[in-house]
Amino acid sequence: MNTAPEESVMPAAFDRLLLAFSTLRSYGIEARIIEGENPQAEMDLIQDQLRQRFPSATGCCLVALRSDLDCFAPDGRLVKPLRIHHRGLSVFPAARGALKKFDLDVCEDGESRMLVFDARPESRDVSFDSPLAGLEQ
Repeated sequence: MNTAPEESVMPAAFDRLLLAFSTLRSYGIEARIIEGENPQAEMDLIQDQLRQRFPSATGCCLVALRSDLDCFAPDGRLVKPLRIHHRGLSVFPAARGALKKFDLDVCEDGESRMLVFDARPESRDVSFDSPLAGLEQ
């Protein structure tokens, strides 16, 4: 019987990010990877779209810019922190919980931003110039 090593079947950080985004959407928080360059304008657009379809919607949302996805290696490993923007009441704790469920940790990076990094030590590939360099879990 030929079995693949356990690490080769573990989902990469990018896959786990998408799973967390899906979880957030199931709880009514719109989570998207967007093409735009201005996250605030994009979140305004998302809120308008949500309220057109669902007039009583809260408009809670979370976005990652596609241009920021260079923090992922081609194999999906997170090699530097990903910046995510959020808006709405309790979005940060909900996002933190959803990301934590898939072994991704976050830290606040301002009022409406968070940094996401891989909580799996074996998946971490942190360079010395990274803001996470030297942190011990």
